[in-house]
Amino acid sequence: MPIGIQSFATIREKGYAYVDKTGLIYDLARKEYAYFLSRPRRFGKSLLLDTMQAYFEGRKELFDGLEIMELEKDWVPYPVIRLDLSLIGADTEVKLENGLQRLIIEEFNRHNLAPEPGCATSELMFGNLIEQLYRTTGKGVVVLVDEYDKGLVDVLRDEAQLERNTTVLRPFFSQIKGRGGLLRFTFITGVARFRHVTIFSGLNNLKDISLDPRYAEICGFTQEELKANFGQAIQALAQEESESVDATLIRLKQKYDGYRFTQKNVLVYNPFSLVNCLDELRLANYWAMSGTSKILVDFLKDNRYTLAEIDGVKVTEERLGDIYNNHDPIPLFYQTGYLTICDAKNERYTLTYPNAEVKQSLLEYLVPEYMGMNKIEMSDSLFDIKDAFLDGDIDAVMHSLQSLLGSVPYHLWDNEDKEKTYHRLVHMFFMMTGVATQSERAVSGGRIDLLCQTPQRVYIFEFKLDGTAEEALAQIDDRGYPLAWSADGREVYKIGVSFSSDKRNITSWLIARG
Repeated sequence: MPIGIQSFATIREKGYAYVDKTGLIYDLARKEYAYFLSRPRRFGKSLLLDTMQAYFEGRKELFDGLEIMELEKDWVPYPVIRLDLSLIGADTEVKLENGLQRLIIEEFNRHNLAPEPGCATSELMFGNLIEQLYRTTGKGVVVLVDEYDKGLVDVLRDEAQLERNTTVLRPFFSQIKGRGGLLRFTFITGVARFRHVTIFSGLNNLKDISLDPRYAEICGFTQEELKANFGQAIQALAQEESESVDATLIRLKQKYDGYRFTQKNVLVYNPFSLVNCLDELRLANYWAMSGTSKILVDFLKDNRYTLAEIDGVKVTEERLGDIYNNHDPIPLFYQTGYLTICDAKNERYTLTYPNAEVKQSLLEYLVPEYMGMNKIEMSDSLFDIKDAFLDGDIDAVMHSLQSLLGSVPYHLWDNEDKEKTYHRLVHMFFMMTGVATQSERAVSGGRIDLLCQTPQRVYIFEFKLDGTAEEALAQIDDRGYPLAWSADGREVYKIGVSFSSDKRNITSWLIARG
């Protein structure tokens, strides 16, 4: 397994596992466009660019046995400029400028060239490098830029610094348009979509393929690719887990699959997590975004969002492209990989959490910081709730929930709508256990307040603010909520819950079988 290896040549020469995406690369490369692709971090963008670099440099021997060998007949080498902005500091405009200059000088050295006199800034060096490569080779230049938005994401919450960094990056990237006639191909990647990013304001020829159905699987692994390329490792994992291959495939899908980036219903696995899992033969959480969590928490707090609200939110394509809006955390959650598309209809997208690993990452990094609660104590309570759900012990669920609600800081309660706050908190806590949780589930008799499901049991919750548990339980029966599971085969539990607005907690509950 190519753990931490982003070099296409190393993977191919040393026999590491490689999922063939070269047919898609050929489809892109045969058009002389400038492309942009947004995907979350650790999704294979760097390896994609390295594969493109090897292809454009004409390193045919590395592609033996891959799809592109059946498509490409000429293998003409082109001069390539490869820039990885993740390698530079960006907390000040001086560091950003110096880092860009260092990257360009490294590319000059790699091509045995030197900046011409008068090229004292990163933008002038960049433009001069393109001109010299075109002049010395007589061929169009290929420009590959990885993590273009490093200088923006690092200072996202500092508007003044964000603007100063923008003044450095805007003229730098304008060289791509200004030297467009000298370029054969351009490909830029990052987390943030460029639609609303002003550094690309002059790049009107940049084609964004982030939501293009033709390239839905260009990063990440499909279920078919998983089975075709990792069969031996999956068998080894199944043996380690003492279960069947089919059972292991189901668990892998629940844990790491679920990402969807276009209207086309193509789901892909997080490649970083999957490869690490199959290397260690352990279904653990590998994808953690602790570095981004503080930004996400700040966005949530500023906008009074909860994690329950953003699950199932509907957005337009335009909104998905807007990451630098301090009043809207949704695009940031989508582009960083905490949310993904689960439905697309009439140019609107419904977003949800991709898989169990992402939910666990939310538990470990976001929720405690957002709630201002002790991480270890919160984690212990949530695991207790999950165990109780799996055992059918609702009294234990409710006691642990009481403990969690009693720990919620006073300032997080919305005094104008305590019922809404309570419902959101309960949804969030249950969701973070990993138990399938839905709010306002529509059935023939109405909408269930909260529905939780395990493989063996269905739990129907009805809440009453300053009412009685008896009233809540009666509503479940009066509206016939359990009928939807009458032929399901699982045990159905009805739980009526009373919540006190004064005490800000659960005061009583009643349980009945469905």
